Amino acid sequence: MTSYTTYATLEAGKTLGWRMLGIDVIAIDEYLMSHPEYNEDASFRDNVVNLIGEHCMDEITRHLKKAKETGIENMVEHEQNIEDARKRAEQHIQEWYEMIAEETIEGICKSVDVHEVIREEIDELAYKDKEFFEAIWHASTEILPALEVQVVIDGNNNCHVTTGSAGYVEFGMKPPVGMKLPIRCWIHTHPFGSAYFSGVDWNTVNTWKNLMQEAYVLGGVEHYGYWTNEKPNLLMIKDEDNSWRTQYQVKGEEE
Repeated sequence: MTSYTTYATLEAGKTLGWRMLGIDVIAIDEYLMSHPEYNEDASFRDNVVNLIGEHCMDEITRHLKKAKETGIENMVEHEQNIEDARKRAEQHIQEWYEMIAEETIEGICKSVDVHEVIREEIDELAYKDKEFFEAIWHASTEILPALEVQVVIDGNNNCHVTTGSAGYVEFGMKPPVGMKLPIRCWIHTHPFGSAYFSGVDWNTVNTWKNLMQEAYVLGGVEHYGYWTNEKPNLLMIKDEDNSWRTQYQVKGEEE
C-alpha cells in the first residue's frame, strides 16, 4: 500500500524538513497505518498530514532562526577577529622595522664613528632589508587572511602601516594620518602572489610621483616590483628565479 504519510509530505515538500529534524518518517507512517481512520477517512488523513507538516515547518523555522542568529554571532566574532588581526599585523611590521633599524645601527657603529651615522641611511637600509619584506609578507598572508598591507616610510622615516581587503588597500587621495612629506618609500602587498602595478597602483604613483621617491609591490618575499620616480613609467619586476622583467605604464592604464 502506498504510504500516505510519505506521499503527502513529499508532495508538500516536508520530507526534507522531517529528515533535517531527525524525524523517522517510516516509524510515523507505520503508526498511522495501524489506525483504520487514517486509511479509510481521506479528510482525517489530510488533517493528520497537514498537522504534521505544519509542525515540521514550525520546527524548521525555529531551527533556521537559530541558525541565522548563530550566523550573525559568528559573523560579528569573525569581524572582531579580523580587527584584532589587523592590529597584530600593524604591530608586527612596526616592531620589525624598528628592530632592523637598530640592528643596522649596531652593525655600522662597529666600523665607523657613531657621529657619522646618518639615521636616514639607516632607515633606508631597514625598509629595503629582505627581513622587512618577510615581515610585511607574513603580516599580509599569515597574520591576516590574505589581505593587502600598505607600508609608508615618510619624510621623517616614520613607518605607517594600514591594511585593506584581499585586492585593495586605501592610499591615493587619503594618505596615512600624520604622514610627513616627502614619501621615501611606499610598499604594498598583492597577497594572491603576483607582483605588478594595477591601474590603481599606477594612479597612486602618478599622483604622488613628485613627492614619492620609490615604491615596492610584493607578490612574495623573493618576488616583487620596484618603482622609482626617476623612471615613473617603468616597474622593474623580480621573479623568484632571480630573473628580471619590466612592466611599462600604457596610456589609460591608470584610469
